[in-house]
Amino acid sequence: MAAAKDVPGWMTEIRYFYLRQTTCPLSPHAQAMWQYLMYRANAVWWHFPLVLRLGELAGALNMSVSMVKKARQELSDGRYILHE
Repeated sequence: MAAAKDVPGWMTEIRYFYLRQTTCPLSPHAQAMWQYLMYRANAVWWHFPLVLRLGELAGALNMSVSMVKKARQELSDGRYILHE
């Protein structure tokens, strides 16, 4: 098991997110998706991989599936998330 300081957490990720926003800003849709992903990761105690269906993301974010895909790609391209 990793030391507590090595485990990602809500505050660590939030700080990184806003620091990255200064050099690699995201669209509002991608920001909303990132926030939802943070919520879901925290809800499962940061156990990865986090597996979510496109329909779930679209419903939770009130976006179309195509907009979710676009936001996910933006997050991936900006290195905010790793997507497989």
